[in-house]
Amino acid sequence: MVKEREGLLRLIFVQDFLNRAMAILIGLFLLQFVQWMVKEPDVWQDTTALLVKITLIIVGLSYLIPRIPYGLRIVIQMIAILIVHGVYLKYKFVPLEKATFQAFMTFWEQNTYQLTPYIFFSIGAWFIYVIAIVLMVNKRWLFTLIVLAILILCTRDSFSNLTLWQEVAGVMVTGSLLFVINHIQNLKKQAPETVTKLSKKPMPFLIPVACLSVICWLIIVYSPTMAPVLKDPYTAWKQYNGESVQKFIDETGVSKLLNFGSASSGYSRDDSKLGGGFQFDYGTVMTVKSPQRAYMRGETRSTYTGAGWEKSSEESFEKGADITNGQPLSQDEKVDQSLLKTREITGKVTVDNSKHYPVLFGPASILSISEQQGQDKKIDFSQIGWTKQDEVLHYIAKDNYPNQYQLISSIPIYDPEELRKVDVSTFTSPKWNTYLSLPQTLPARVKELAVSLTSNVNNPYDKVKVLERYLAEKHKYTSTPDVKKGKSKDFVDAFLFEIQEGYCDYFSTSMVVMARSIGMPARWVKGFSSGVSESEQIQEQRRSSAMEARNNPDGEDTYTIRNADAHSWAEIYFPGHGWVPFEATAGFALPTVFDPSKPIVTQEAPEVEQPETTASLPTPTKWVFWVTTCAVIAAFAVIMFYLYKRYGSNMVNQFIESSRQKRFANNYNKIIQLELNRLLKYSRRKGYVRHEHETMRETLLRWSVQSKWLSHDLEKLLGLFEKSKYSCQTLTRDDWVTAHKTILKLRTAMK
Repeated sequence: MVKEREGLLRLIFVQDFLNRAMAILIGLFLLQFVQWMVKEPDVWQDTTALLVKITLIIVGLSYLIPRIPYGLRIVIQMIAILIVHGVYLKYKFVPLEKATFQAFMTFWEQNTYQLTPYIFFSIGAWFIYVIAIVLMVNKRWLFTLIVLAILILCTRDSFSNLTLWQEVAGVMVTGSLLFVINHIQNLKKQAPETVTKLSKKPMPFLIPVACLSVICWLIIVYSPTMAPVLKDPYTAWKQYNGESVQKFIDETGVSKLLNFGSASSGYSRDDSKLGGGFQFDYGTVMTVKSPQRAYMRGETRSTYTGAGWEKSSEESFEKGADITNGQPLSQDEKVDQSLLKTREITGKVTVDNSKHYPVLFGPASILSISEQQGQDKKIDFSQIGWTKQDEVLHYIAKDNYPNQYQLISSIPIYDPEELRKVDVSTFTSPKWNTYLSLPQTLPARVKELAVSLTSNVNNPYDKVKVLERYLAEKHKYTSTPDVKKGKSKDFVDAFLFEIQEGYCDYFSTSMVVMARSIGMPARWVKGFSSGVSESEQIQEQRRSSAMEARNNPDGEDTYTIRNADAHSWAEIYFPGHGWVPFEATAGFALPTVFDPSKPIVTQEAPEVEQPETTASLPTPTKWVFWVTTCAVIAAFAVIMFYLYKRYGSNMVNQFIESSRQKRFANNYNKIIQLELNRLLKYSRRKGYVRHEHETMRETLLRWSVQSKWLSHDLEKLLGLFEKSKYSCQTLTRDDWVTAHKTILKLRTAMK
C-alpha cells in the first residue's frame, strides 16, 4: 500500500504529467475571461458563451490523455469541437451534388453556415488556448500574462457595475499553481536529484501549496464589501476639471446599476423615450406552431409625445370579468369589420425563456385563449386580462408566466380594391380623436411632407401605401443610427430630415405620425415579427432568401421567435375592415393575407432627392465564406507550426549534421569543437562567461563549481573535447551524437 501511494505521488513530478497539468490549468485560467464576458451586457449571446466554455473544457480534457503525439491531440480536439457544435446547433449534412468548383462552393457554404457565427468564437478560443500553452511555459510570459489579467479584471471591476472578484480569485489561484508547476519543471532540468528526493516525500511541499491556494480563494471571494478609502484617479481628474461622475458604488460599497453601451434587442417595456441603438440578441423567446405565419402582437400605444409613446386611457388595463379556459373574448364595438373576410387559425405558443412579460403574445385578432393538451404547468386565468379596444391579453401576476398556451385567432384577408373604396368622412367623429392627435410641438414640415407625398393620390389606401413605400425606400435600416445628426427635439422630425436611418421604432412611429397628418386614424403596435420556421433555419443563415420566405404567409410549421425579432409596426383604421397593419421598416414585409383572386396594385412613391450612400456591403455569403476559409487556413497554420515545434528540430539537426559532414568530410573531431564554441557563445548570454586567460578545462571546471547540477554533463563534454583536440584518435559519429545531446541538455539547463 505504501509503495502504491509513493508511486502515485511520484507521478506528480513526472514531466509529461506536469505538462498536461499545466495545460489544464491554463484552460481554467482562460475560463475566467469567458465568465467575465458572460457578465458583460450585450457582448456575447448565451449560446456563444456556452459553446466557448464547452470548447475550453474539451481542449482541457484532451490533456488527460497521456502519451499521444501533439498533432494527434490537436486533431482530436478539433473533431470533438465540431461534433459538439454540430449536435448543439442541429447540423444537417448537405451532400456535394456535382464535382465542379461552383458546386463545391455551394456545398461549402451550405455546411459551414449552419455552424456560424458560433464556430468562429470557438475556434478563436481554441487558438488562444494553444498559443497560451506555448507562451506560459516561459516564466517571463507566465508572469506577464497573469499580472495583466489581474490588472484588467480589477480595472473593469472598479470602473463598472460588474463584480469580477471571483474571476480575479480564479486567475490568482490558477496562476499560483502554474508558477509552482513551472518551478518544478525548471528544478527537474537543473537539479534532477533534488526533484527525485522531493518526489519521495512530497507532502511538505504539496500541503502548503494547497493551503495557500484555498486561503487565497476564500479571502478574495468572501471578503466583506467595503466602501473605497481613496478616490480613484479617474474620478479625481474629472472632479478637478469640474465634471460630475456617476458613482459605480454607493457609500456602503454596494454596486449601483449603470448602462454601458447600447441595449440588447428584445421586447421593450418603456416606450416613453425612443431612440438610441441596440445590439442583436439571438436568444430564443418562444416557438409558435401555427398553420400560418403571423406577427406576434403585444401592446399598442396611441399617445405620441414627441419623444416616444404613452398609454391612452383606453389602453390602461383595469381588472374586469374573469377569463376562463377557451372562453370567447369580447370584441370592440367601435371597430367595423363588416366588409372583412377572415380565416380562423389555432396557434400553440411555447415560451422558451424565463423572462416575464406584461402580455401574452399572439396573432391578431385573438378570439380565445386556452391551455394546450398535456401541458404540465396550468395557466392561472384569473391573472389574465383582456382589453378589447387594443386587443391585448394582459398578464397581471409578477411570476408564474405561462410557458405554454393555445390561441384561436381571426386572420384577416384583405382586398386592396375594397380598401380603396372606404369612406373616411366618419373620422371627424370625436371617438377617433385619440388616434388622430399629434403634439402641438410637432414641426410643421412633418405634416407638409406627408401631405405633399399624397397630394396626387385619390384614395386612402394608396395614400397610406405611398407613405409606407416612401419610408421603406428612402431611409436606411440600421440598429445603430447616428443619433448625433438629430438636432430636432421631435423624434419623428429628427428621423425624417436629419438622421434618415434607424430601426423599426423609427419607421413605425414615423408611419403613424404621417398617417395621422393626412387624417387617417393610426396607432403604434409592438411585439415580435414572425421569426423563422424550422424549414427555413438553414436558408436564413445562408442568404437573404430567408426574408423572401418570411413574406410567404402560408405553411403549417413551427416558428422560432428570438429577441432579435422584437419589432414594432403601424395599424391604420379602415371602416368596414378594422385596424389594418402596415410595415414601413426597410427590409421587412408583413405576412399579410390578400385575396388571391384580385391583383395587388399600388401607386409608386414619388422620387425624392437622396443623400449619398456608402458602397454596398458584400453579401453574407461572401463574408462568411472568406471568414470560414481564413479560419481553416489559420487552423492549418497553427497545426503545422506545432508539428514543427514538436518534430521539426530533428529535421533541422539532420540538415545541420548533413551540411557539416559535407564541409568537414566526416571530421567529427572538428565538428565537436565547433559545437562547443557555439555553446560558449550561447552560455555568455546566460551568465556563464569564459575569461580570456582561461583554458577550456579551467572554464568548464569553474562552471561545475558554480552550478553543481551541471558538473556531470560538463565533465563528459570536457573529456570529448580534449579527446577531439589533443589526442591522435579519430572520433566517430556516436561520439558526436553524445556530445551533441550533452550540449542540448546543458543549453536547456542554463535557461
